[in-house]
Amino acid sequence: MRFGAGQPVRRLEDQRLLTGKGQFIDDRPEDGALWLHVLRSPHAHAKIVSIDIKGRQGNARCRGGLHRCRSGRRRYRTIPTLSVFMRPDGSAMTVPPRRLLAHEIVRFAGEPVAAVVATSRVAAQTAAEAIVVEYEVLPSVVDPTAATKPGAPVVWASAPDNIVATMSYGDAAAVEAAFANAAHVVSLDLVSQRLIPSAMEPRSTIAEIDKKSGRLILHVQSQTPGSTRDVLARLS
Repeated sequence: MRFGAGQPVRRLEDQRLLTGKGQFIDDRPEDGALWLHVLRSPHAHAKIVSIDIKGRQGNARCRGGLHRCRSGRRRYRTIPTLSVFMRPDGSAMTVPPRRLLAHEIVRFAGEPVAAVVATSRVAAQTAAEAIVVEYEVLPSVVDPTAATKPGAPVVWASAPDNIVATMSYGDAAAVEAAFANAAHVVSLDLVSQRLIPSAMEPRSTIAEIDKKSGRLILHVQSQTPGSTRDVLARLS
C-alpha cells in the first residue's frame, strides 16, 4: 500500500525550511498587492437584519486604505457543488447554493458575511471591525444525531431532515449474515472528534494577473487543485 501504516514517509520540505529558504504568504505579495479580510458570523444560525458596510459613524480608520467593501446583499454567483452522493430515498443529493458571502441567513458560526479589500492587512481588518451587522438569532443544533430527529432546526428548507446525502460501502447482506452467525456481538457508538492541524500559517490564497499572457494565476492551498481549478473556471 502506498500510504499503508508502517511505511516510511520521506520529508521533502526539510531542506528549505531548515535553511531559512521556506516561502510563506507574507513573503509573496509585491508592492501594490491588495489584502482581503473576511468578517465572519459569530452565530451558528441567524437572520441578517441589516449590514452597515460603511462602518460606524466618525470612525475615520474605516476609510484609511479601503479599496472595496462588499456584503452578501449582492447576489454573487454561487460556487458549483459536485453531486456525487444520493439521498436515503435514492434521489439526488441536496445541493444548496454555496455563496461566497451569506445572503439573508447565516447557517454556521464563522460563515463569511462581508469582505473588505484594502491596501494592507491592518487596514482591511480595521475596516471589517467597523462594519455593523444586526442579527436575529435563530434556533440551532450542533449535535449531528440530534439534527436528524423530528423537530430539529432546519438548516436548508430543501433538506427538511437535515440530511444532504448518505454513503455506504461493502456488502450489506454479507455483513448482516456475519452478525447473525457471530458467537458474540458488541454494540458501541464511535464519535469522531474535531481535528485541526497546527499549521505555521493560515490557509491563504494569492491571485495575480500574468503580465505577459493576461491569465489569472491563483496560488491556493488545496488537496484537490484539479477540481478547484475546474470549479472556479466555471465561474469566470
